Amino acid sequence: MEFSVQTNQLYYLQIGGVRGASGEFKIHHPPPTPELGPRPPEVTKPIILTKARDYSRVEGESIEFVVDVNGTPPFEYQWLLNGAPIDGAVFSSYSISRLALEDAGDYGVQVTNKGGFAISTLATLEMREAKLGPANDNIENAEILFGSQGQEFTVTRIASGQEGEPDHAGKSLPHHSVWWKWVAPRAGTMVLDTEGSSFDTVLAAYRLKEGARRSRRSGTVPVADEPTGLTFSPATEQSPARLIWPGHGLQSGERVRINGLVGGPTTSAEFTIHVESPDQLELLGTLGAGVFNLGPSANFQKVE
Repeated sequence: MEFSVQTNQLYYLQIGGVRGASGEFKIHHPPPTPELGPRPPEVTKPIILTKARDYSRVEGESIEFVVDVNGTPPFEYQWLLNGAPIDGAVFSSYSISRLALEDAGDYGVQVTNKGGFAISTLATLEMREAKLGPANDNIENAEILFGSQGQEFTVTRIASGQEGEPDHAGKSLPHHSVWWKWVAPRAGTMVLDTEGSSFDTVLAAYRLKEGARRSRRSGTVPVADEPTGLTFSPATEQSPARLIWPGHGLQSGERVRINGLVGGPTTSAEFTIHVESPDQLELLGTLGAGVFNLGPSANFQKVE
C-alpha cells in the first residue's frame, strides 16, 4: 500500500485477512519517501547558428561581428582573435571602429551557459593598406578630442606634413603627422602619451593665435580665425552631436538654439543639452542624425 502523508498527522492502519484468513503477520514501515517537486527545466547547451564568412577591409574602416545563438539563456560570450581571448570582448557582438593592419586574422567566439559551451570561428578578416591620407592630415581638419580623457586611433603611415611644420625634437622628418584639437576643461598640467602605438611617436602641442586668418597652406603652421572658440561636431551612428563652447556656463537640461543649420529639414532648431565639461556640450536626441551641419553664418544662443 502506498499513500501520501503529512508531517505530524495521525493515521490508523487497518490489517485483516483475505476471506477470513488469520495467523501471524509482519508490517514494514520505513520512513516516508519525500515527494519530489517539479523537475527543473532542461538546459540546452549553446548552439552557434552564425555561419563563417570572409571579410576584406581597408585600414581605418570599421567592422562589427555578431553571433546568433540557440540554447538556454543566459549566455556568456568571449570573442577570440586567432584563438586568443580579446580583452573586454564579452558581449554578443564585437566591433572595431578603426581597423589597423594588425587586426587581420580569424575571429571566433566562445558561448557558455549552464549546459556547456560552444566555440566557432565566425570570420576571417583580410586587411588592406589605405591609399588615401587620414581626414585629419592637416590642422584645418583637426578632429576633436572630447572629455578629459580617452583614446583615439588613426593611420599616419600615408599622412603628409603641414607646410612649415618644424622638425620636432630633431626627429620628426620626414613628416607624417595628424592633428587633433582639444579645449582644456580647467587649468593644470596636461599629460599626453601614445602608449600602445605600433611605432615610435613624436608629440607636439600648439596654442594658436586668435583673430588671424587661417590659411590652408600658408608656409607656416596656420593660426586660428575662430576667436569665439566655438566648434561643432556632427552626430554619428555611435554618438550625438557635440559643441565645444568654452565657458558656456550652461547646465544639463537647458536648451540652446542653433541658427544657420544646413543639410537638414530646417535652418534653425532647439536642442536640450547635456554638459560634459565647462567647455563641451552634447545635443540630446541627435544620435544618428548626421544629415545636418553648420553653415558659415551659424550661431548659438541659450533659450531662456
